[in-house]
Amino acid sequence: MPYCTLAELKAYLGTRNSDTFTASATTDALTLTNPRITWTTGDEVVLTTTGTLPAGLAVSTTYYVIVVTDLTIKLAATSSSATAGTAIDITTVGTGTHTITRAATDEDLLQDAIDDAVSYIESQTGKTFEASASTTRYYRQDAVDYLTLYLDKDLLTCTKLVEGDADNTEITTGNYWLLPRNEGPPYRRIELKADSDYSFDWETDGEIEVTGTWGFSTTAPNDIRRAALVLAAYLYRQKDSQVWDVVAVPEAGIITVPQGIPATVKRIIGKYQSPME
Repeated sequence: MPYCTLAELKAYLGTRNSDTFTASATTDALTLTNPRITWTTGDEVVLTTTGTLPAGLAVSTTYYVIVVTDLTIKLAATSSSATAGTAIDITTVGTGTHTITRAATDEDLLQDAIDDAVSYIESQTGKTFEASASTTRYYRQDAVDYLTLYLDKDLLTCTKLVEGDADNTEITTGNYWLLPRNEGPPYRRIELKADSDYSFDWETDGEIEVTGTWGFSTTAPNDIRRAALVLAAYLYRQKDSQVWDVVAVPEAGIITVPQGIPATVKRIIGKYQSPME
């Protein structure tokens, strides 16, 4: 499971994409039913009905919202007409239940907010909270005293350890410890047992290959998932607050967030940071 999903973020934000309405042939206005949905002048919408739409409106047609009040809107035939406040003339109220739905949703923006939140959390903690299986290679020089290999990331399980000399010698499980013994997983060191016949010999060119499941946990802890949800919601809301100091380019090592990052997120992240971070 990802740190948080689109469905979870939508539910947290109270995001809705459709509402029912009744029409007025006198004012050309549509009266909506759900006060939690926010409409903006210029929003593209389409209409459906269980009966007959009000005269002047049609299904499978894109209209543009003109906001009158929180629960009252009118519709325009074009974006420029919506901006000018020129509404479509409605001459009957129609029959059945009428539904208005956004023609385009914010799903791309919502997903970007989730991705940015995850990138920020991982950059601040130095941890990946959802493990994946892979092989990581270390130079023998990274081993200490021929016995201990320090890992550069969290390891949950080690399924294969190979001393990559000419013979690619596999070091069997009974010949090494994963450390720290009493605190892991995750583990950050592999230490050969004192009575082992193996050593991480760096006199021969080659590498030590560690195949296993890498990450802080198999799935993200509940508090990290909550931090991702809260931060993603915060980042998404910046589109309405006109604060443009949010930059996230993880592949370039650039993560910038507003100074007002939620305190809840800071507290959760702090639990997973080392004393030096």
